[in-house]
Amino acid sequence: MKIKKSPNLILVSLLLILSMFATIFCGCTVEMGKLYADVKYKNEELYTVGGGEIAQDVKNIEVFWQGESVNLSNHDGKNIIVTEQADVNEIPQHLQLRYVAKGDTLTVQFATNGRHDIRGLNKRIEVQIPKALTLDKITLTNISGKTTSSVHTLNAKITAIDSNIIISGVAQNLSISSVSGNVSVNAENLLSANIESVSGNVLLTARGVKSAEISTVSGKVELQLPVTMGFVATFESVSGKFESSLDVDIADNAYTRLNGDAKINIKSVSGDFKISEYGG
Repeated sequence: MKIKKSPNLILVSLLLILSMFATIFCGCTVEMGKLYADVKYKNEELYTVGGGEIAQDVKNIEVFWQGESVNLSNHDGKNIIVTEQADVNEIPQHLQLRYVAKGDTLTVQFATNGRHDIRGLNKRIEVQIPKALTLDKITLTNISGKTTSSVHTLNAKITAIDSNIIISGVAQNLSISSVSGNVSVNAENLLSANIESVSGNVLLTARGVKSAEISTVSGKVELQLPVTMGFVATFESVSGKFESSLDVDIADNAYTRLNGDAKINIKSVSGDFKISEYGG
């Protein structure tokens, strides 16, 4: 199938990589074979040290992490529960997480302010949300390991470097920036999805989506959509290939199905783009 070739995508992709590293890597540096975390945030005196339960009404959750994994999940209780684990018998106090609930926002930081040697620590955080609670927004920033969330939220913003991202439960707007980890999204009906990746593959499974913007350098992109869903998908790539198991009308680099309601734009340098049938 004919694909619009875009040499300028190479420049755009390089800028994408630089912007991701500037955004994500600002808190983590490597020197002399040791891994350090540079943790910087304001008003540390307001934060509680270590995990705990939050009883107040929370609509937004922010997690800024530089450890092994971040997981947001549901539970049957009434409070939000924040816990952490690590590959050491006891986490030193200055390396224990900090959290504060201010207004309707819960913010979790990796450790106390400062520059920390985190070699061998591999901290993992879990935030458990009551099943009955639907959040307005989650904001997750992670360096490596895995970033997962299955909680009910209207909006989500995920930023990571070397982290596989697995997300479900987002109802409206989703934004993901990743460097090398794979991205997997399972959604019912999304208003918008904006996903940027360098080498990681992207899988978006949705019962419905109004608009999607997905950019990769070498990562493959696959959309799993219902046969009853109408869309117009454009694909701009230097060497990537397009395939679809759903019947589409082809015009230049646009692939239209049914009424073409949903707007989907995919850009890559060498990554392929595939549309397949949603089986949920």
